[in-house]
Amino acid sequence: MNVQVTARHNRKISDETVKFIEAEIEDLEKFYEKITSAQVVLDKQEHKSGSEDIVEIIVNIDKNQLVGKSNAENMRKAFDDAKEKVVKQLKKHDEIRKKHNGEPLRDAVEKI
Repeated sequence: MNVQVTARHNRKISDETVKFIEAEIEDLEKFYEKITSAQVVLDKQEHKSGSEDIVEIIVNIDKNQLVGKSNAENMRKAFDDAKEKVVKQLKKHDEIRKKHNGEPLRDAVEKI
């Protein structure tokens, strides 16, 4: 799977952070094995009351894109929340795909 990690607004990302994110994204394949690529975008937004980290995860599967986006006080919390949103979508997509395929024909014939 191709994983791309980018940062907006001249935000610096350490190599350790990039490796951590890539490993976490690679783990998504246990929920759906046909992930073709993923993009993680890190951003920081400044407010009068402080700053907020924004993480957006875009996962390409089959002919679809799944997106998880989250805001939090720190990057790790925002990443975990965005990843959880993508995991839910992957599980739902996999479940729909399995239901669509249905049971094998020989099993259906045996019930008759």
